[in-house]
Amino acid sequence: MTLTNVQLNRLSHVCSVTDFGAQGDGTTDDTVAIQAAITTGKNVAFPPGKYKVTSTLTIPSGNTGQIIYSLNGYTSYPTSRLGANAEIYFDKADITTEYANESWKDAVPCFLVNASGVSFQGLWIECVENSPSDKRNQIGVKTAVTAVGYTDDADTKFDNCQFRNWGFAIYHIGRGVEVTGCLINSSTTGVLLDWPSSGIGPDDGSVPLATDDDYANRGTRIQDNRFHGVKAAVWHIGSFPLVGALITGNHLDIGTGLFWVGKNVDGSGGQETRDTLISNNVVTFSGRSSNIIQYSRETKSIRDHITNNHFVGGINEDAGERTPYNLIYFRSCHTITDLTISNNYFGYALRHGILFANEDSESAAVVDGVNIHDNTFVAWGFVDDGTRATRGGIAMEINSTNLSIRNNTFKNTYSTNECIRFSSTTQTNLYMDGNTFTAGALYTPTNVTVSGNKFDATYSSGTFTPILANLNQPDHSSPQIAYNSQTGSYIKIGQLVHIWINIQFNSLDTSDTSGFTIGGLPFTHDVDEAIIGLNSLGSTGIGNKETILGAVFSENTNLTLTDGTGDNNSFLYSESGVASGIVALAFSYKANY
Repeated sequence: MTLTNVQLNRLSHVCSVTDFGAQGDGTTDDTVAIQAAITTGKNVAFPPGKYKVTSTLTIPSGNTGQIIYSLNGYTSYPTSRLGANAEIYFDKADITTEYANESWKDAVPCFLVNASGVSFQGLWIECVENSPSDKRNQIGVKTAVTAVGYTDDADTKFDNCQFRNWGFAIYHIGRGVEVTGCLINSSTTGVLLDWPSSGIGPDDGSVPLATDDDYANRGTRIQDNRFHGVKAAVWHIGSFPLVGALITGNHLDIGTGLFWVGKNVDGSGGQETRDTLISNNVVTFSGRSSNIIQYSRETKSIRDHITNNHFVGGINEDAGERTPYNLIYFRSCHTITDLTISNNYFGYALRHGILFANEDSESAAVVDGVNIHDNTFVAWGFVDDGTRATRGGIAMEINSTNLSIRNNTFKNTYSTNECIRFSSTTQTNLYMDGNTFTAGALYTPTNVTVSGNKFDATYSSGTFTPILANLNQPDHSSPQIAYNSQTGSYIKIGQLVHIWINIQFNSLDTSDTSGFTIGGLPFTHDVDEAIIGLNSLGSTGIGNKETILGAVFSENTNLTLTDGTGDNNSFLYSESGVASGIVALAFSYKANY
C-alpha cells in the first residue's frame, strides 16, 4: 500500500518510543529512549508494553501542544484488566521521606512538563511500590511551565489515563488543566493545584505572575474521574484565587476528601476559590480523619456553588473508620460570601453534615449570603463520642449575615437534640423556611441571637400528653387527680402553634381554689396570651363554660383559663363544679423560635 502525501505528513509529526530503542519489557531501563523520543518535539506514541523509567522525563518548553499517548492494545496486569494501553513504570527506589505538609517541594516527578498545551492520553503511569503508602512522595506528572521563565498558561490535559501509587498523581502549577475520564488510585493526592511563585506575566512583560489577580487561576476542569484509595482527590494550594473551576461527575470511594482548599499548607493560609462549581459527584466510604470538602484556615469562598452531590460515610457505628468528621467543613475561613449549597444528599457524618467553625480564632471571619436549600441530611453525630447532644446536621458556630436555610429535610435516628446547631452566635437576617425533620428539634432558640428579618414557615406536627396542672389540694394527698385518658396533638407553622387536647378525668377536688390550668404543652410561649376555643358538645368537665373568656400562660408550658371573675381573672377548679368529665379544647398561641 502506498501512503498519500497527507498520510506521510501526519506520520512526520509522530514517533514511537520503540524507534529510539525502548523495549517495554518491564525490565530494561527505557528512560533514555523515551526522553529521546520526547525531545524530537513530535507526538510520542507508546505501543503496548511496560516501560521502566528511573529518572524524570522532561518535556521542554519548546514542545508546545505535544501529545503523549498509548497505541491500541493490552499488556499484562494491571493494564490488561483495567484497559490502559501502555504502562510507564517509575522505578524510583529511594523513597525515604514520609508524606508531610510540603513534601511536594522535594518530590521527584516521572514527567516534568515545561511546555504549554501538552496532552497525556490513555497511559497507565505508576510508581514502584517499594515502601508503605504513607511514604509515597513522588509525582506522576508535574506541570511547571514557569520553571523556565515562560508563562502561567499551562493548559495541560489528561484524558483516560490511569495513575497508581503516587504521593501526587498530578501536580499542576498555573492556569488551565483538564483531567477527564481518568482513574487515580492508591495515591495520597490526586490533583494538586498550585500557582507559580515567580515568573513574568505575558501581557507586557512587567507584571509578576504572583500579583496578576485580575485573571487568576482559570480553566480547571476535573470531570468524570474515579478516585480510589486517595486521601485528597483535588487540593488547591495556590496563592492565586482558583476561579471558575469545574469539579463534576467524579467518584471517590474508600478515600478521604473530594476537594480541599489550603488544607495543612505550611500554616500560612489565604487560598481562595471563586465561582467554583462542585456538582454531581459521588463520595462513599470517606475516611474518618478528615472531611469530604474542606476550606481551611484564612481561606475564602466567594460565589461557590455545591450542588447535586451524594456524600455519604461508611456505616460502621462502632468504629467509624470510613466515616468523615464532617461532610463539608469551613474552618476559620477569612471570608465566605454568596455561597450556595443545594440539592445534595448528606449521609452519615461523625459530627456534622455542614460545619461553619472558627477553631483558630480568625477575627476577620465573614459569613454573608449563605444559601442552604433543598438538601437531605441523614445520620449526623453517627458515632457516639459523648458529644452527640452538641451535634447538628448544620452547625453554625460563627456570626453570619443573610443566612438562608430553606426546604431541607433532616432525618436522624441518633440521639442528637437539634437539626440545626447555633453555638452562641448572632445571625442577622436569618431566614428559615419549609424545613422538615423527624427527630429532635429544628434548633434551640437559646443558642442563637437573631436580629433583622426572620421568616420561619417551618412546618411540623406531633402529639403530646396534656395534664391538668397547678392542682393544690389542701391535704396534698396523692393522687390529686386520676385520668382515664390524655391526648394532645399539634401543628406548628413557624411560631404559630395550633393545639387540640382531650382529657378525661375523675376524682378532681372541686374545692381547690387554684387556677384551672392545662400543662405539658409542647413549645414554650413567646406571647403571654392564647386564643382559645371550647368544644361545647365534647367538654363536660368545665362548668360555666360561657364565662371563660380566654387563657394566659402561668409558666412556660402551662396555660391558665381566664373568665374575668375570679382571683386575677383565673377560672378556678372550684368554679368548674365537676369532679369528673371531659375537657375538650382547641387553642392557638405564639411560641418561641
